[in-house]
Amino acid sequence: MVDGNSSGNNDFRYSIRIPYVRTGTQIALVVMMNPATANNLVSDSTINNVLTRIYNERREVKEVIIVNLYPLYETYSSELELHQQQSELNFERISLLLNTVDFAVLGWGKPKGASARKLNEIKYHNHALKVISMLQQADIPAFKVGELREDLYPKHLGRAPFATLISEINLDYLSKKLRGIL
Repeated sequence: MVDGNSSGNNDFRYSIRIPYVRTGTQIALVVMMNPATANNLVSDSTINNVLTRIYNERREVKEVIIVNLYPLYETYSSELELHQQQSELNFERISLLLNTVDFAVLGWGKPKGASARKLNEIKYHNHALKVISMLQQADIPAFKVGELREDLYPKHLGRAPFATLISEINLDYLSKKLRGIL
């Protein structure tokens, strides 16, 4: 099931739910940067990689819910824009989902070639910090794939090799690093 833009245009995706056809008891929340092309009719390579990784590594998962720091469909992360109203709605919807999930996997990476000015302009670090704070307040354990990029950014889940496994992430550490930038 896809939670898209309620106004009827397809510029935004707030969440996408994908159940596995297997017995399991847990629901995983995956937080990435922004949707590229996947919707309720067609998947994309990132979604496929995420689903394969969680299916193989976390046998207890019965469903995956994918959300993003930004709900805007944009194939090229360097072209991300801040849409304040949609971002606020996005965070509201993520907050509601936290009541239904057992753990989160973070994989938003860093927009390719984005300058510090661009990251500030789109409030990138603020968005990441908001999600981390929500996870901490809800006491949701969080994981990443491999090491943090630049000791700050959870690696993009669609690009990490399958040999690199999911491991727990220290949200307090990441929160402090992000606050140091703001």
